[in-house]
Amino acid sequence: CALMIPFIALVYLDKGMADKGIALLEPEVPGNAFDFRNHVFILLLSSNEKYNSKLFRYLGQLREANLTSDDLLSKELWMAEKMMEWERCLAITTLLIKNNPQNGVLMEHHLMALYRNEKSEEAELLFGELHGMEFPVNSVMNIFNVYLLLNMPKKALAFLYDEIEKNNWTLVPSKYIEFIDHDLEMDYSKEMARIQ
Repeated sequence: CALMIPFIALVYLDKGMADKGIALLEPEVPGNAFDFRNHVFILLLSSNEKYNSKLFRYLGQLREANLTSDDLLSKELWMAEKMMEWERCLAITTLLIKNNPQNGVLMEHHLMALYRNEKSEEAELLFGELHGMEFPVNSVMNIFNVYLLLNMPKKALAFLYDEIEKNNWTLVPSKYIEFIDHDLEMDYSKEMARIQ
């Protein structure tokens, strides 16, 4: 029965036989809708790196058919960045930014894709949208560097200044990581006696 095929494919995956599950399910995966079969197919392809190229192609097909989600777009973006497919990165980040216009990390990836595709005018236009977004420290440094690489040092410095000001004049990761002062635990008189 065709309704059981995705479940049988999941059993194959559970038994470590993803190849059989993929071979069984692939002919049944719809190209014009997204349902449980597509989801299981992606799970199967995600189960082992040896399926990465097939997964990457499939995620692109879903995006082109407008059958994707932000999670799948993020997965495709991660793969596209690893493979340095910058045009594809730009297509993906453009979609993600439309769906999540205030997401600082997505904006970082979008700006990097614009830089890699030599779209400095578009990156310049986005500068005004950065104000008010929240960015982790790594994103701040990447965006700063993108604007420097695009030969826009005033924008780079203005962005960095705003972010430092917004973070109470610090971008130091120790603000977010507990520091343990081991010197407080030291017995100074014993340590001085040992040194002398």
